[in-house]
Amino acid sequence: MEKRNSPPSSAEKKKQNTRTVLTETVAVDLKAPVKISHEVFALKKKLDFGGQNKEIPNLINSVDQAKSLFSNLNTSRTAALQISQNAIGTLKNINPQKISSLTILAFRKPNGQIAFVDENDKKAVVKKFKNGVNSRYLIEKNSENIVLCYRNPRGIVYVPYSPQIDTPQMRAQGIEYLTQAIEKAKQVIA
Repeated sequence: MEKRNSPPSSAEKKKQNTRTVLTETVAVDLKAPVKISHEVFALKKKLDFGGQNKEIPNLINSVDQAKSLFSNLNTSRTAALQISQNAIGTLKNINPQKISSLTILAFRKPNGQIAFVDENDKKAVVKKFKNGVNSRYLIEKNSENIVLCYRNPRGIVYVPYSPQIDTPQMRAQGIEYLTQAIEKAKQVIA
């Protein structure tokens, strides 16, 4: 028997519009806008880290600070000046107005200070593993410098999944955050 390409039946359409969340199946209207309160996204700030690893909240806050500066770079002269003041290498000598045209790495030094460097600065940056969006870098020949995020000239900010961020503690906190976010979203939707 030959199969025809016919429009899906209403039962098939309904099946296409369901998603399994943990063990519960929820019908979703894919055309309706989803309204999730800001509380869901604020959960990562409220997580109880149990005192096991104080580094995790510090790392998350550092990433947030760097992303905030990057997101304001095109609209805020202050963000460009802050990046310029905390720049190393060749980025230090670049006019703050031209910073947004570069690919910039934000990294955290062992003392907790956030600094910025031009990805193409051959003296300060070594690309250890190149694969597009998840490259691994060595900054100032110091493996304790943690790359927090980078921003390309199109304004896209990305947080690489680097070995310093990919720790068992960070994974556990990520799972806890996602679990809480899903539960909160289910409460908002219900």
